[in-house]
Amino acid sequence: MTFRISKLFCEQFRNLDHQAIEFHPGINCITGDNGNGKTNILEAIYFLSQKKSFRKNTGFPQILSADGEKPEILLSALYENDESKFTISGKMRSEKIDWAIDGRPVKRRDSYPAIFVNPMDSFSFHQVPGFRRSWFDDHFSMLDPTYKSLLNQFQKSLRFRNALLSKKPNQYLAQIKASDEQFAKINIELLERKKILISEIVLPINETFKSIFSMDHELDLKVESALSGMNTNAVLKLWSDRQENDVLRGHTT
Repeated sequence: MTFRISKLFCEQFRNLDHQAIEFHPGINCITGDNGNGKTNILEAIYFLSQKKSFRKNTGFPQILSADGEKPEILLSALYENDESKFTISGKMRSEKIDWAIDGRPVKRRDSYPAIFVNPMDSFSFHQVPGFRRSWFDDHFSMLDPTYKSLLNQFQKSLRFRNALLSKKPNQYLAQIKASDEQFAKINIELLERKKILISEIVLPINETFKSIFSMDHELDLKVESALSGMNTNAVLKLWSDRQENDVLRGHTT
């Protein structure tokens, strides 16, 4: 279910102090001079939705206003759609964050999909395959719980396999052989799930482009992988052929 943020309140979040902002249901454009807090508004929205900042190496001291009267940050937003609405509030201190939904304190709360698009990421997206893979993995995980679960299993299995190849403990090749069948199945499932999600987003992306720019744009996305069309046995055969190289390099290639 999709929600939009219609109201936002920030107190002592970076340079946003006692800021109450109301957003239009459509596209909102925020303008102003450099350094006046435009990106901080986006960061506050992202923080409320994802419970973390999109900036790297960001802790409480970095986001607390330098002019604050006391060491705490208050954030609150109204989320709504055609069927329901609710508020999420957070009181941040150096040691913890207290969350509340509709004013009621909660010990745990879900994250809500929110995407920060950095214009500087465009180069990395087009030129750096690792960045592009991570970008799709992160956002598909927001959209699809099955993909997120498979990705977590894949990453855990890959770390285990690479640790064996790197440290080479006793009987490490036997351990790799014992775990590779399940790892191969996870790889195949994750790849097929990714192909399904890629096919599902093409039409909405083209429609969104047209609605924003009043132009037709034929976008075609596809997944290219050495494992495409393979079954479990074929994947195991591929890894067996690569094993000598993997052992030399100390990681899965």
